[in-house]
Amino acid sequence: MYAVKLDDVKFNGKSSNICQGFSGGCLLTFDSGTSLMSFPPAAVEALAQAGVPFPTHVKKCNKAEDYGAMDFMMGG
Repeated sequence: MYAVKLDDVKFNGKSSNICQGFSGGCLLTFDSGTSLMSFPPAAVEALAQAGVPFPTHVKKCNKAEDYGAMDFMMGG
């Protein structure tokens, strides 16, 4: 595994500012051995409050499009 600097995570084009709360920024770790993603607990809570669904914060959706788009911003 290796990590790269993560600038932000956008949901439906809107910045989550998830990396602003961490000194030194965020690191994104690529792990080809899993199909899941994980975030630090503080980030999960902040994103859940913004309406982003997680297994611990369920959001009712009628179709896949209801989830919206998630974009990882790296290198600007």
